[in-house]
Amino acid sequence: MTSPLDRSLYEIVMEEKCDPIIYLNPPTHYELTYRPKEPIPETLATIIGHVFGDLRSALDYIAQRIIRSGTP
Repeated sequence: MTSPLDRSLYEIVMEEKCDPIIYLNPPTHYELTYRPKEPIPETLATIIGHVFGDLRSALDYIAQRIIRSGTP
């Protein structure tokens, strides 16, 4: 099981979202935004890149198995 990132590394803020359309009675929209307090370290970016590469490989493998199972 993974543990969450230390709270000192990021903040989550609620920002009011403005639409480019002008309304007579404007609706209120809020958006939760994750903002890192410092730039993401290169090592973490590398790990994230490997995760997406592995996910792509797994999806390619699944698609290949599905196609092969349908052919005689």
